[in-house]
Amino acid sequence: MRIFDPQKAARQLQQSFELFEVQKELNKAGDAATHPHLEPQELERRFWRRMRARKEAQWN
Repeated sequence: MRIFDPQKAARQLQQSFELFEVQKELNKAGDAATHPHLEPQELERRFWRRMRARKEAQWN
């Protein structure tokens, strides 16, 4: 039987959030490098559209 460790779970959750933020910034930086004319808001929208498409692809 495994004992639930709330501190470990909190660390893992925090790490997941941090990795997600890094992924988001890398995606936006890549888009900005290939499309320098895009505004920061558009880079953010492109990122979320990409994430939504990935999520939908997982469910199908």
